[in-house]
Amino acid sequence: MKYSLAVVALLLSACYFTGSVAKPVEGLKPELVNDNHPICTTVYNSVLEIHKSTNNWYFDQNTGMPGILNVREELPEKIEGRSVYFARHYNPGCGGACETYQLLLSNQEIPLNRSDERYITLVQESPPASTRGTILVQSPEEVYFGLVETNEFLTLHQAKPEGYWEEACRIRLKPKSIDSISGLPADLILAIEQLKESQSAISRSEGNCGSSRTLDRWKYEFGNNLPLLLSRPWSLTEDGLFAEETYSKDLQGMRDWALMGIDNYDHMEAYEKHFTRLKDLLVRFYQEQFNWDAQKSNVVATDALQALVGASIRFYNYSPFVMEEERDIRKAILQGKGIDAIAFDYDAYRAGLQKLIGYPENLLTISVRNPSALKYLLDQGLEVDRRNAFGKTALMYAAQYNNIESVRALIEAGADVNAETYIPDDRCLYRIRTSGYTPLHYAARYASHDLIQLLLDAGALPYAKTELRYKKDDEKYPVDWLEENPVLEPGDIAALKKRLAMPSPEEAKKRSAKLNLEAERIYGEGDIGAAYRKLREAVQLDPDNYRALSNLSLVALRAGSHLQAVKAADQLIKSGVSDDMKAAAYFNFGITIEDYFKSDPQRWPLKLGTNRYYKEYLFDSLFMAQKLSPKGPRARKIIDYLKESANIDCDFSDEAYLSVSHSYDTRPIIGLGGYGQQRIALLSRGESAAEEICWTTDSRTGPKQKCTTRKESLKLGDYMLSLFFDHGFELESEEDTPAYSVSVRGSL
Repeated sequence: MKYSLAVVALLLSACYFTGSVAKPVEGLKPELVNDNHPICTTVYNSVLEIHKSTNNWYFDQNTGMPGILNVREELPEKIEGRSVYFARHYNPGCGGACETYQLLLSNQEIPLNRSDERYITLVQESPPASTRGTILVQSPEEVYFGLVETNEFLTLHQAKPEGYWEEACRIRLKPKSIDSISGLPADLILAIEQLKESQSAISRSEGNCGSSRTLDRWKYEFGNNLPLLLSRPWSLTEDGLFAEETYSKDLQGMRDWALMGIDNYDHMEAYEKHFTRLKDLLVRFYQEQFNWDAQKSNVVATDALQALVGASIRFYNYSPFVMEEERDIRKAILQGKGIDAIAFDYDAYRAGLQKLIGYPENLLTISVRNPSALKYLLDQGLEVDRRNAFGKTALMYAAQYNNIESVRALIEAGADVNAETYIPDDRCLYRIRTSGYTPLHYAARYASHDLIQLLLDAGALPYAKTELRYKKDDEKYPVDWLEENPVLEPGDIAALKKRLAMPSPEEAKKRSAKLNLEAERIYGEGDIGAAYRKLREAVQLDPDNYRALSNLSLVALRAGSHLQAVKAADQLIKSGVSDDMKAAAYFNFGITIEDYFKSDPQRWPLKLGTNRYYKEYLFDSLFMAQKLSPKGPRARKIIDYLKESANIDCDFSDEAYLSVSHSYDTRPIIGLGGYGQQRIALLSRGESAAEEICWTTDSRTGPKQKCTTRKESLKLGDYMLSLFFDHGFELESEEDTPAYSVSVRGSL
């Protein structure tokens, strides 16, 4: 964006102001708080002059404060004729983004070992650590100082000839916080806090984006620089001119982000309202504090606020939509408009969702406060139980926002009333550590008695529990949320507690056993859905009801719930059941994976908790089932699988089948953990297993060969399976399809 010459002149005058100040608020200018050396007054006066400029820092690392303090490039070996020793100490920070530095001083050689007690003491007694570190400067009188500038203070520590530091000057550069500034108008303080709160809720991610902690640092900078809005707003802009087009791009990204969820939309509305309110109050404050006119105050207030927000939020190049028309559709839905405003190509939208990498909040989830739009979208064939990145469905959102009309519409459309959330893969975007929330959990926490009853009448199971990652004993049932529900009357809470309360352990086991027997009878009569619901409840009442778990692992698959089938099988596998029962669980696990990928071999892996299960888990599960409890049908299924997946011809026998696979899964059921596992399955007729296998691949850097003897062997009727594994070759990209040649050693 181009500024007119008049605006440029206006902005420059805003940064280099000389006008008289109306009754100033205390504590906004730099303050000399420690004066132990004659140079302090001179340095302080220089700081006051720099305070009027747009410089971000008061001290230049290259030029220092010319004529007052000069940067000393080389560390001196003597002070006042006495030998001294310096060393630079590095404090490791967050992945290369927030390290700090200190300058150590001693009258003895400084130990190289950082764990040495004297070294540790020197670190503790040195000037404070900062991201710019301690800069050694020298006055015209040849006095050496260690200068440290942080966001709040500029300090000078004199280097004493005896080999220690002594604080000489301390200048507070800006207020520590808004609270530390006395005399501020109450409405201004409130507006600042409201903007801070609404801004903190706006973020492209909420997780742990590596060791650099980028999100945390951005949010810290926002709070840390808030006082500059009042004490030195011109320093927040870039050379007095803020690149408005940069903030405009961020703002558009923020508005697009707002369309991705109901909470997002509400947070963005609050942010824009509080931004405008605070800007208006700052204009008035600048007029009174700096004696500026209204136009100048408005320009500086706008630019300073935009710069402050822009430094803590990154939304440029944010593009979350499946198709461009989706932006207007989402806006219309969230604004509560009718179906005429949301008509577009839903066939193309559904196709785009299938190709999209990631799990955005789909149109159904944002329409739960607009029931007419929700019903229209359901009529367009949108997937009623489509999940977001952590497994949350539209029904969960409808329960959370206490919209009984939307809940009823979703149930009538076949929504799963017992769907469960899970922990997302991407911990950079999300900080979710709890899994297992169901629609009933959300309803118990936020919704009315009638809505909760509607879910129960539709088959919502009352004993579903959440799990906190790494703390399995910190589980929550729907009943645990009732007391926190703001819309329930005390009488409703009491009645629902009786309905949802977990029975005693003894009673729970009895009811679980009874439910399992009922499920077996009902399943035999052909009612798969009813049997599935009873088995789910039986397992919730008694997680150690292994018979119910075994039944559930099969019935859930028949009911179309791959996730619950895998979950039940996984619980059995990890339990202390017999090998026969564990083998059955592995087998059910495998056929569930097979069925899951049958419709689309390229679909996203099945997710359970923090695990993702790929189609290769079919073979792993069959292998483990046969290993634990050999059976003819299982052996034949493995043989058929290997014959179909064989991808290398064997010259030594027509009765040998070789399958080479490269797995990116770090936690396989069999073989080696870690990234990039190479697995070679050799199926040959006879009794003998291969002893060693070597493989060669043509890569961009030339042929590579590797051999391994690490293997598992399994007898499969007339065949012997030799399964070799190693970490193989790291392919240079997922598009690489190397040509393999394999040699085998052994009496085959």
